Amino acid sequence: MSPEKLVEHVYELALRRAPEPDALAEAAGRLRDGTLSPAALLADAVNGEEFRRLLDLDDAFAHAKWARGSGERP
Repeated sequence: MSPEKLVEHVYELALRRAPEPDALAEAAGRLRDGTLSPAALLADAVNGEEFRRLLDLDDAFAHAKWARGSGERP
């Protein structure tokens, strides 16, 4: 997989969006020159504020789905 595809894949998976062109170019370049590992790319994505907001939203939806299914109301 090319560095560009890896960056795009991580963004889509973790942040549910495409990377900005500058972020794509920077991360792909760093992956290519060895100053960023794939694991560090993923860690950066999931340790950021944007991911935290998505996680909180997903957790709220999951709880609401469970509550409705079990007769509870959140």
